Amino acid sequence: MSRLSTIDPTISVANKTLDRQHLTVLNLSELTLNLGCGDRKENFKKFNKNLYEFHLRMLDHFYTEEEILASHGFPNIAEHIAEHNQYIERLSYLFFDASNGVIDHARLKYCLSDWLSRHLLESDMQYGELLRRN
Repeated sequence: MSRLSTIDPTISVANKTLDRQHLTVLNLSELTLNLGCGDRKENFKKFNKNLYEFHLRMLDHFYTEEEILASHGFPNIAEHIAEHNQYIERLSYLFFDASNGVIDHARLKYCLSDWLSRHLLESDMQYGELLRRN
């Protein structure tokens, strides 16, 4: 795994706290995804620990992001929060299943890689310009 040490300027949202959190969750998602696709018996405990950590970091990140967006008057905040809530629900089901020994690799990849990348590149970029101006 190649750990990212800095956020790519093309995906920066012009807020150091949010950029740092994005970097953390991207790295943690890659690590967790790699563990989830490996030998389940060997990595199961480590995978569950990382998935749990990822879940907590996402909750913290979404809370922080929502607070910052509210303080800057982001006009699409309700839709953004709804998207966060839908993701947390999906992630919670994934964590529940994994804690019971069921790992759906396609859903894991979607939640930890595809959705996260799309959310960052599309949804979060919507508020980046607002934060740059303020």
